[in-house]
Amino acid sequence: MTELARNDISRKAGDEKLAPQPKTYLYTGAREVAPELSTSSVVALLHAVEGRYKKARFKTIWLRQASHPVYQYPVPLPVHNQGWEAFQTEGGGAAVSVRVGSRRWNLALATKGRRPQFTAWKKILAGEAIAGELSIIGQRVTRSDHRRNGEDREAGGGRKIQHRVMIKMVAWFPKKEAQAKEGTMYLKTGANYLLAYHIGIDGEPKYLFAEHVKRWRTQHSRHVMRIANDMKYEKRWPTRMRTQIGEMQDTWVHKFRNRIKTFCHETSVMLAKFAERRGVATVVWDDSNQGFIDQFPWYQLKQMLKYKLNERGIEFTEVTEKKETKTKKKVDKS
Repeated sequence: MTELARNDISRKAGDEKLAPQPKTYLYTGAREVAPELSTSSVVALLHAVEGRYKKARFKTIWLRQASHPVYQYPVPLPVHNQGWEAFQTEGGGAAVSVRVGSRRWNLALATKGRRPQFTAWKKILAGEAIAGELSIIGQRVTRSDHRRNGEDREAGGGRKIQHRVMIKMVAWFPKKEAQAKEGTMYLKTGANYLLAYHIGIDGEPKYLFAEHVKRWRTQHSRHVMRIANDMKYEKRWPTRMRTQIGEMQDTWVHKFRNRIKTFCHETSVMLAKFAERRGVATVVWDDSNQGFIDQFPWYQLKQMLKYKLNERGIEFTEVTEKKETKTKKKVDKS
């Protein structure tokens, strides 16, 4: 990412539009940094980095509204679809065979409590789905997690973090047979509730209040504010104690983000299944009023709902807020 930014152009006063990005060959440098990685993994990483840089290039160089994208440790390791395959163990469990570097690893997958993922894996195994890229992810967990796979430190010898090795498999799955759908479901946010949804314009509204999520947000903000106050420089905490408090704070923040992400998944699944049962053809989303809860990831919830509706053949549209133009009336003072 740094090499792309260093070799790119800079905006000048006389420029009328953003010039094309200069071609930068990064493969040689990537091979020097990680010679043990396979060629397909290096190419996949470079494509991901270049795509992310190009997506943010207009805002960073031309508008100056954002900084260049950054990556946090650990970065997922991509594996080309020709470098892995799904297979079944002797006991009937799910597993994948992955080539990492010069070795091939057989990884058993924990599928307890993950029925949708296990069903998707069986479709890949049977050839009903077209396998795509696989990624090996080091998911951050707490010390009390019973499936943590090791301990590490943040980049640069920072705080201690616990990891669990996760596998992300991307595949093309066949869509369900299209059924006769009609009608529209309206979804909107409000000041006194998280979401309200109803079928048709005059349909009876149903509400999702989610008071527990609001309580989570309030508790998290209060906790972060108090820890930040206790960590001020004038307290003169020893370095060891400051490190311990910082590790505790990182664990707290990571746990809160996971709780919110899980809630967004559960809510989007609930809404998508409700729309499927009612046989609607379109879902209209309106999040103009976000006064119920502060700093909620509305965009994340919207994207989760969007792809879950797409799986069921339901169209997703958004309400665009129209800005009212106010005209000044001329007053005759004569």
